[in-house]
Amino acid sequence: MLFIVVMMITAACSEDQIKIFSGKPAIFMGVVMDRPNRPVESDIDTLRSISFGFTDLAEVTINFIARLQGNPVSHDRIVQVEPGGDAVIGTDYQLDNNVVLKAGEHYVLIPCRILRNPSMEDNRKEITLRIIGDEVFDAGDITTAYITVEDGIPGDWVNGWGAEYCFGPCTKDKYTFFYDFLGFYDLADTPQGDYASIANYLNSKIADYNMNPEKYNNKYGAPPLGFRFEYVYEP
Repeated sequence: MLFIVVMMITAACSEDQIKIFSGKPAIFMGVVMDRPNRPVESDIDTLRSISFGFTDLAEVTINFIARLQGNPVSHDRIVQVEPGGDAVIGTDYQLDNNVVLKAGEHYVLIPCRILRNPSMEDNRKEITLRIIGDEVFDAGDITTAYITVEDGIPGDWVNGWGAEYCFGPCTKDKYTFFYDFLGFYDLADTPQGDYASIANYLNSKIADYNMNPEKYNNKYGAPPLGFRFEYVYEP
C-alpha cells in the first residue's frame, strides 16, 4: 500500500512539472515602476514616464527587467537586447546592453541611467529596450518596454482639467510632496478616475505631517503646510 501511495505522489508531481513549463525558454521585457511598498515582481509594466519637472535631480536610474518564462538553470545565460527610441544613448541616458541572466535566477534588472540635459526641456523623448530572440531564448509575447522622459512641468497636470480639479494648481512644494509619497513623476500613465482617491490620500498625509512632522524628519518645514490637494469627498 505504501509503495502504491508513493508511486501515485511521484506521478502527480511529474504531471505538475509538465504543466508548469515545457518548450524553449523565452524572455519577456518590462520596466519596474518602483512604487512604494511594492515588490519588484508585482510592480512591472511596459511603459514608465519620467518628468524631472520641479525636481532638483540631475539624473535618475530606472530599471528595465528581463523576465524568464521557463526554468532556471545552473549556469549563466546571455540575454540579447537592443536599445532604441529617439533618446540619444550617451547623452540622454546610459545603459549597458551586455545582459546576463545569472544561474538559478528568474529575472535580471537592467539599469537605465537617465541624464538630465537641456535637450529634454519641453520635449518628450523615448527610450526603448527590445528582446532579440536567439538560439538560447525565444522573444516572449512582450518584447519591448518603454521609458519616456522630459524636463518641464508635468503636462497632464497643467493641461488636464481633471488633474487641476482634483489637485489644484501645480506648485513646486505640492509636486515634491506628490512625488515623495507616490513615487512617480507625472500623470501620463494614471487613469483620471484615480485622481480623486490620490488627492484624498495625499491630503491625509498632509494632515498626518501637520500633527507629527518629526515622523517625516521635518522635511517640508514647520506645520501647517501651506498647500493641500483640492478634492475632498463629502458623502
